[in-house]
Amino acid sequence: MTIAIQRMAFVAVAGIAILAGSFWTLPPVSTQIALSAALILLLGVPHGALDMLYARPKLKLVSLGRVALFGIGYLGAAALVVSLWIASPLAFLVLFLIGSAFHFSGDAEEGAPLSALIVHGFGVIALPQLLHRPELTELFGMLTTPEASGWVVLGLGVIAIVVILSAVHAVFFFLSNKRSGEALEILTIVALAVVCPPLIAFTVYFCLGHSARHILRSAKIHNQTLARTLQEMLLPMVGVAVLVGASWALRNSVSVDARIIQIIFVGLAALTAPHMLLVEPVRLRGWAVAKSETPRRESNETESRAV
Repeated sequence: MTIAIQRMAFVAVAGIAILAGSFWTLPPVSTQIALSAALILLLGVPHGALDMLYARPKLKLVSLGRVALFGIGYLGAAALVVSLWIASPLAFLVLFLIGSAFHFSGDAEEGAPLSALIVHGFGVIALPQLLHRPELTELFGMLTTPEASGWVVLGLGVIAIVVILSAVHAVFFFLSNKRSGEALEILTIVALAVVCPPLIAFTVYFCLGHSARHILRSAKIHNQTLARTLQEMLLPMVGVAVLVGASWALRNSVSVDARIIQIIFVGLAALTAPHMLLVEPVRLRGWAVAKSETPRRESNETESRAV
């Protein structure tokens, strides 16, 4: 599968969500939360399970001991993020939104203008504030306090204006450079984030925009078949499932909806921190691994046969 096919799949599904948000009666909020949680776990989180592809050559994970140390470090970084949420939910939320926006900005293709990076980064984070401020405030309130959530949403209102202006520039840039697919993607992100409830907009973009694109890029730059790439996800996803189950058992003092939101978004933030440490250097090089990190599958296979 190519990025172009993935883009059109995202546009198609987002288009259905936009129509649903415009003309159909959406299910209750509790149903939306449960459905979004399931989709994020099944289709969104797995892209982070490929971090071993980035860590293995970079950190020379050639022994069980090294892999164990990497796992301890990875979980340690995640634990620090959870500790920040416990100590200061507002600081956690602000840093999570900024970090997510920076990370999502990498979904834009090479040669895209800064305006496109802004739309990819802040689109589904800031634009829901325009028509869905109460829902966004309630969602963030489950991660922090209602008062703090209100201030964060107010700040996103300013960013939303920047995103709209950036979208106009990005669309004209792409059309003038005969990159109509990317122009359509920008328009889709804006429409999705403005029309649909915040959680639905985030879920569609995170799963079919960000996660799907990351999986394709990871397979390409590490010379992996898509089938082999999917196999890489299995064991880490078992670990994620165990952590989700343990988190569910520990959080008993809030409503079911709030527990789900906290587990999903605090969990995403916790996993995103070490994920970004591994992935962002590669993204900043234009989605190219360094020569020292280039997979050597053929030589490894040769060595295996020799043994």
